[in-house]
Amino acid sequence: IPSRPEQMMVKVDELELTGKVAYVAVPLLTSQVFREAELTNSSSGALLPGPINSYLDEKFVGSGDLEALVSQGEEFALGFGVDSQLETHRRLVDRSETESWGKIHLTCEYEIGLTNYKDEAVTVLVKDRLPNVKDAEIELSGFTSSESLATDGYFVEYLKPLGMLRWSVDVPASAQRADIKALTYKYTLEYDKDMHIALPSATESNKREMKTLSSKRFTRW
Repeated sequence: IPSRPEQMMVKVDELELTGKVAYVAVPLLTSQVFREAELTNSSSGALLPGPINSYLDEKFVGSGDLEALVSQGEEFALGFGVDSQLETHRRLVDRSETESWGKIHLTCEYEIGLTNYKDEAVTVLVKDRLPNVKDAEIELSGFTSSESLATDGYFVEYLKPLGMLRWSVDVPASAQRADIKALTYKYTLEYDKDMHIALPSATESNKREMKTLSSKRFTRW
């Protein structure tokens, strides 16, 4: 390494890792859709935590951090930037309240839309969440969805009990907003009429919690 005052980068290794790529949407946080790759560390050693730069087709698409050591043979996820040809949105389409025997029954229905400007169909992994009900006096029931939730063991055992929702949605090729692919879901909250509650929104606390639940250590396809 030559002596110089400026910091320089030196390549110490080059690895070819196997894995699969998906498009990931978290409309509670952003309308952008991201590329993510779930890879297997098939190298002869561990990958150390630290900053990373991501490139796609030899073009720089972003930077981030490998947050924890990745052991040999372990799976891990990396982001590869935003795909500008995909968009998402989330909106409350219906909210109704009824009162019975001193209880409020609040039913909410949400729509998640996906727009695909590509000339081919794609599959998008959509993540959302139900209200984080920690109060024993609030009961969440009646969840229904127009699309089937994920059924893999990791999601069912670890993420679903935390209120996470996850769908794998096929989005047809389209350049018209009128052809948005939409999924809907609804649920009911039951609580005492004297209680006041707030629905999940893109508040800072919800953003932090959603980011934690969507982090690489929780990512399984």
